[in-house]
Amino acid sequence: EQNLLSEKERIDIDNDLYGTAKNQNLLVANDVLHDFDEALNEIDDSKKVALVRAQTICPELVGEKEKEIFLNWADLDVKHAVERFVTYWIHRQKLFGDEAFLPLTLERTIRKDWITLQAGIW
Repeated sequence: EQNLLSEKERIDIDNDLYGTAKNQNLLVANDVLHDFDEALNEIDDSKKVALVRAQTICPELVGEKEKEIFLNWADLDVKHAVERFVTYWIHRQKLFGDEAFLPLTLERTIRKDWITLQAGIW
């Protein structure tokens, strides 16, 4: 079904899911993605443990598309985007534990809430 969508429709859906970037029409050039990766490599591994784990377990969640979302959010400020990307994965792991490395879905969230409600732990 996704294959039938135009590029604009996919961007509109992404904006609905992830929020509209400050400048949603920014096109991220390959050299900016390269700069992002270079800046990411300069960060000490001890500060990006969660991100490195995500790159190993679920590389589809930390690919170019995700990097572009952070770059657009930061108006192509590579340093700011990289810092936010690393921080995002730190907080995601703290909030979701090992499930942080799975796609976050409403179904998984509802299932956990339902189990908690049934157990009376609320």
